[in-house]
Amino acid sequence: MNDSARDSSQRPHPSHGRPQAAPPRSSHRPLAGAPSPEAPPWHASELQDEPHSSTFGHSRRTHGVQTKGRAAAVVERVLRASAEEFGRVGYEALRIEDVALRSGVHKTTIYRRWPTKLELMEATFKQTMMQSVDHDLGNVIDDLTDMLEQLANFTAEEPGRGIMRAIQMNKFHPDLAPMLRDLRARNQAIRMAAIDRAVARGELPPDTDVALLSDLIGGAVMARILGCTQHPPKEWIRRAVRIVIAGVQAVG
Repeated sequence: MNDSARDSSQRPHPSHGRPQAAPPRSSHRPLAGAPSPEAPPWHASELQDEPHSSTFGHSRRTHGVQTKGRAAAVVERVLRASAEEFGRVGYEALRIEDVALRSGVHKTTIYRRWPTKLELMEATFKQTMMQSVDHDLGNVIDDLTDMLEQLANFTAEEPGRGIMRAIQMNKFHPDLAPMLRDLRARNQAIRMAAIDRAVARGELPPDTDVALLSDLIGGAVMARILGCTQHPPKEWIRRAVRIVIAGVQAVG
């Protein structure tokens, strides 16, 4: 090998030691609907919980939400937004996209936890719908007044007011009917338990029609809420309960 060849073989390649040029920027744009870099930093995996059996027999993921921290806050926001949208537009017109917009949670995160609108509504009803609490205050008038005041307070402001209005418009929808029947049965059972106690204490006759009495008292308050669109005060509820109870005692 001659000297010139040897010198050229030992010379560094012109590109050695030079910074490499950055690769050309891609002109590809994200698909419509894909999460943007500004999308919320949570992921659907944060919202997963252990499988549960559904109260209404549809999804195993819509009830018994067991999440903590940031994930729990996200679930809360989604379900509240779902309740507000249901109260605003009803079931048929409710769109997951609108729930995502209202809650600030990306729609893909919502779909991964609740794949269908029905599953989302099941979770929404479970979380946001008022269920009476039986405090057992020692007498039937106080017990029933307290339960019905809980109902009145739930419907006094949003989303409760909108939910009750939407329920009346959608109560015969085949998807929602089983949920609404279950909800009504649970609240009915709680009122009936208080009436049964009153019978056992001797406040009401032994042959009292417990289911009828529960319907009469609950119906009076619901008629005021839905028919008059007014929030019944506690004094009005108590008076209604006393009148119904007095009628049952008189008929005896």
